[in-house]
Amino acid sequence: MRESLRPKADQIHSVYGQPCMVQVRDRLIPSLHLGDLFGIPGAQHDLTSATVVVLEDNGRPTALIVDELIGKQEVVIKSLGSTFESVRGVAGGAILGDGRVGLILDAGGLAGLLGKNATHNAA
Repeated sequence: MRESLRPKADQIHSVYGQPCMVQVRDRLIPSLHLGDLFGIPGAQHDLTSATVVVLEDNGRPTALIVDELIGKQEVVIKSLGSTFESVRGVAGGAILGDGRVGLILDAGGLAGLLGKNATHNAA
């Protein structure tokens, strides 16, 4: 994770044939909406009210659109077994401090989905 921000309307761009782009300083970064990607009902679609998390994998930045950041934790990543091994963008799971299981996202796998995911909203 490189940084997070709440974009202003003039930082959100749609480019013909490309997914929604978010301008961070002087650079346009392709984005993925995690709520759409994982089919989460009620996910934030107004990008000016969402949080953008900028990840970088092998020098390639990706802007993940999330509802909010809750915090930072050190966790031990566990495999989710064969049931979830085909889910791109998920590296594993971890048991959180409150006992819930949290999914650990794979930045490289998510970046690989950019060309395959055509359902992006540019509010």
